[in-house]
Amino acid sequence: MLDQSKQPGWIEVETDTYCNRVCTWCPNGYSSRGHERTPIADTVWNALLGDLSRNGYSGFFGFHNYNEPLANPRIYSLIESAQDAIPEARLAVYTNGDYRRNGEFARLVELGVHSVRISLYANERDRNPLPGPAAAAAFLAECFPTVSAETHDNVRGHNATFQIGETHFRIFVPKVEQFNSRAGNIKIAAPFIRHTPCFLPSFAAAVDVWGNLKMCVQMYDVRPASEAAYLIGNVVETPFMELWAGDRMNEIRRALGQARLDGLQRCISCNHSLQPEFDQPARQRHTALTALPMAKATVEQDR
Repeated sequence: MLDQSKQPGWIEVETDTYCNRVCTWCPNGYSSRGHERTPIADTVWNALLGDLSRNGYSGFFGFHNYNEPLANPRIYSLIESAQDAIPEARLAVYTNGDYRRNGEFARLVELGVHSVRISLYANERDRNPLPGPAAAAAFLAECFPTVSAETHDNVRGHNATFQIGETHFRIFVPKVEQFNSRAGNIKIAAPFIRHTPCFLPSFAAAVDVWGNLKMCVQMYDVRPASEAAYLIGNVVETPFMELWAGDRMNEIRRALGQARLDGLQRCISCNHSLQPEFDQPARQRHTALTALPMAKATVEQDR
């Protein structure tokens, strides 16, 4: 069993490739992959959950990566099986809020999902003219008319938070201009070259629908030969925790922690920065996994 101090604080799993939206700030906006319905196979799902169960995983577990989880007709059975396998984990559903008229949110509460984030995106087909607070208030009035939410703004957007039962909801109206480049997959306004360390791969993990553990949650499709540097292994062939804490990942972590980005071209052009609440846990895991001294605070990124 891998020590809890070395386990990821966050795992997100693509339960399907499909997303009903096409957005310019997401790699799905430039690929046909998001239009295809490729559900996660039972062999992949069971192998992953089995290993997480054996290791007593208790961090966050999301049912998304580059997909819309509530578009998957199997999502509730997947949530139930995850509850059974990893009862101490905090299950999270990140959704665009389009699937909301058939009792979806009530079902998530009933299943005991810990966190639900509803991101109210605008895009070319469905541009919401309302500013952040008005958009959140309108959604709240439609879907949660009896709920009172706390609201606040930050650099990333407008937030309305509330709790129903044990489920924590967050309605988020993002400032898409603050979004990152998704490991260089999205062209951002100002060219970016990273000169600072990154600790995201020490905190968060992403497994795609085929069972591939990606080097980072920001990576898109790691199957092409050109992306081989970012494919760590497959959870059907090798247990997840063995891949996560293995030599290959730790070699990458050491390089990223020292801002040595040779051979990691996507990292050079990635402008992701950890939210403050995740920064310290990421550094602690980085130290535990790599046996290196505690990383110093990251300096402001160059632009």
